[in-house]
Amino acid sequence: MDKLSHTQKSGNINQKSLFMTIAAPILWSFGALGIRSVEASSWSIIFYRSIAMSIAVFLLCFVIYKKNVIKVYRNIGIPGLLVSIFLGITTLFYVLSLSKTTVANALLVQGTAPIWATILGIIFLKEKVKILNWLTIIASFIGIIVLVANQGIKIHFLGDIFALITAFGLAAQILIIRKNPHIEMIPIASIGGLIAAIFSLFFKPSFQVNFHDLSILICLGTFQIGLGYILFYRGSKDLPPSLSSLITLLETVLGPIWVLIFLGEKISSNAVIGGLIIIISLVCNTLITTRIPSKTSETK
Repeated sequence: MDKLSHTQKSGNINQKSLFMTIAAPILWSFGALGIRSVEASSWSIIFYRSIAMSIAVFLLCFVIYKKNVIKVYRNIGIPGLLVSIFLGITTLFYVLSLSKTTVANALLVQGTAPIWATILGIIFLKEKVKILNWLTIIASFIGIIVLVANQGIKIHFLGDIFALITAFGLAAQILIIRKNPHIEMIPIASIGGLIAAIFSLFFKPSFQVNFHDLSILICLGTFQIGLGYILFYRGSKDLPPSLSSLITLLETVLGPIWVLIFLGEKISSNAVIGGLIIIISLVCNTLITTRIPSKTSETK
């Protein structure tokens, strides 16, 4: 806690935490490629991917904590349980938003997550947001608008609300993690996956999935979201909510690139320009944040 407090006061960024947080959306970005590669229904994908994440992360916890694994799960407390619930909600409403609105709307509305994370950080954590982060948020949001501009934006009230819940759910996770950095984060991904899998049963997913699809979904659950969320939870607890939420936008940019490389799907010029705006703004933010020493460190 002392280390975190010093980080907050001095304005220094923990580079290890930063790199773990960046690695998370890179892993998440392979989700579109994996999902496009299977024939299973949306709710079957959610069920098998979520249950795979839950089992894989639980086994990892068992290996790491051995006899203390039950104690570790108990110690996550109310804050850890809330993060798990928000994780399950985010996963579910992401799929619901895509089924009730356009991809363009979903990307645009979910891209507001950094704004919500920043506002929540100001209200509940009394975070002082740097002008650099506000400029990055504005630039990234402009990039998202450019990215989806050629897809057409129309109001789909229910689907847009679902997308907004997804954005707010991610922001809430970031806030709780930042406020409770002492919580062990690995079990949270396991519980969140179980919540999403159980909830998906209400939508009657088909359990008849071929070996090819099942293999891909297990890999997605274990690495793409399982390992991805562990890295994100571990890394973001030492970063300002405004910065960690901005980093998640890498998923939006990288996802279409993997689909282009491996499946040959074309990317529009708007997507390229919008993606470049987001990447350049994030890179500039990261370089400036990590390379400029704080006044505290300079006086030492």
